[in-house]
Amino acid sequence: MGRIDHLPMIAVGGAGGALVRWGIAEAWGVDSFPWPTLVVNVVGCALLALATSDGMPVRHQRLFGVGFCGGLTTFSTLSLEVVQLHERGDATTAISYLLASVILGLIAFVGTRSVRAARGTRTRT
Repeated sequence: MGRIDHLPMIAVGGAGGALVRWGIAEAWGVDSFPWPTLVVNVVGCALLALATSDGMPVRHQRLFGVGFCGGLTTFSTLSLEVVQLHERGDATTAISYLLASVILGLIAFVGTRSVRAARGTRTRT
């Protein structure tokens, strides 16, 4: 169970992540493909891999991992956008978006974690 004294850091990180997500969506504008959500979710996966890497202090994991990445990334908006694409009659784009989100998110997370681990091993020897 997490420590209650980490709650302010989680709240600040979450607010920051949500504001960044909103800013990216606003700056990107309306498009036929939900690029802003895809981008923030994939970037969030890479950042989460960094935030949860070995040696990262728990306080930073809470601030950046739980807070910022939790506020930045959004499964609920991904779900909404997949359904909206399907309802518009664009099932191919809906499935492509869903698959791209999951696959690219996993690649970003695993790739970042692998690079981080390799750098950590190199600097310790």
